[in-house]
Amino acid sequence: MHHTPLRLDCAASPTSFTIANPIFSNPLVGKADLSALNTTNAALATKANQTDVDDALALKANASTTTASLNTKLDTSVFNTQIAEKADLSSLQATNTTLATKANQADVDDALALKADLSALNSTNTTLTTKANITDMNNALALKADTTDLDAINTSLNTKAPQTSLDTTNTNLTALTSTVSTLTTQVNSQASQDTPFVQFPQVYTSLGLNANGNGESLYHNGHRLALHNFLVGKDKY
Repeated sequence: MHHTPLRLDCAASPTSFTIANPIFSNPLVGKADLSALNTTNAALATKANQTDVDDALALKANASTTTASLNTKLDTSVFNTQIAEKADLSSLQATNTTLATKANQADVDDALALKADLSALNSTNTTLTTKANITDMNNALALKADTTDLDAINTSLNTKAPQTSLDTTNTNLTALTSTVSTLTTQVNSQASQDTPFVQFPQVYTSLGLNANGNGESLYHNGHRLALHNFLVGKDKY
């Protein structure tokens, strides 16, 4: 701003002086135009009071701090994409409830380690199909002789005659019985001819055996009829 120097004139009177300054010659010189002032006032009316501005700014975050903080935040589009891939809380709670009923993996592994392999089990099952039922086996065994009893029976059997000898003896006895019957008939017939009017007592015929079990004599009514020997069951008589 340019200022015009003042000039004091004290020559006329020592008690009075005149200020000679062109700016004071017209009091409107240097004043703002009213329209310009009104414009300025209108603009000022839209402006905040400095105190209010200072108070408001004191509540605001520092731009650099805010920017640094925002840089650590997730972008909204990225967040929306990621959150869409996450489970709903109710679904998660249902999953947790189900998981609470499930076995722990380590426990399952330990339990499975004690179990037979499927192929081995199938092989065992195949083998089992060829085995007797325990009930059937016990019932069958209950019908069998005890080893001690069987041994005693075998010992006793070893003292017995073979079946062929027994069969021969039975055949010989049958033939002998037939012969005795024939001889008895002959004796009775002869006695009837010798004494036709005498009644004989009941006739009986017996086979005498010696101490060895061999035939020795043939008796009829107590009388020996034959003197030759014969072997019962082994040789012809």
